[in-house]
Amino acid sequence: MIYCFDTSAINQLNDDVERKALVAGLLAAHSVYATAVNCVEVLGTKTEERRKELQTLLRELARGQSPLALPFDRLKSQTMDYAAERDRPPSINLTYGMSVDDYFRLEGKEKEEVHDLKPRWKNHSRYLPKSDQLLTRSSKRVKRRDLHRSRL
Repeated sequence: MIYCFDTSAINQLNDDVERKALVAGLLAAHSVYATAVNCVEVLGTKTEERRKELQTLLRELARGQSPLALPFDRLKSQTMDYAAERDRPPSINLTYGMSVDDYFRLEGKEKEEVHDLKPRWKNHSRYLPKSDQLLTRSSKRVKRRDLHRSRL
């Protein structure tokens, strides 16, 4: 099974007294996908000690895999693929080609640009219920259309 945690869950896991055992068990039997959102939020952690703890945990969970791209970029990519009638790419490939460590090594202008993304994707969250309904309706239409094609 593949897990993709919200950063609040990563914070809770970091604080859990059974953290080492939980992480070991989780990684022994499952995969964890880190996200660019996780990296941006960890970078925004105010205290340096806490930020370093979360960076260490995120690095451990990611196991060297590149974090998934921001939600609006993944949606854009998948929408363009769908419109071009291309197969949906595996989620693991929807990244910026950066490792978790690459995010944490950013400095100067690059770091500011990553921090500037946070309000951009936070504003999109208010549209999620609407877009979720739209996608559900859209997938029903696709099934009907595909069914119609199969009868021809």
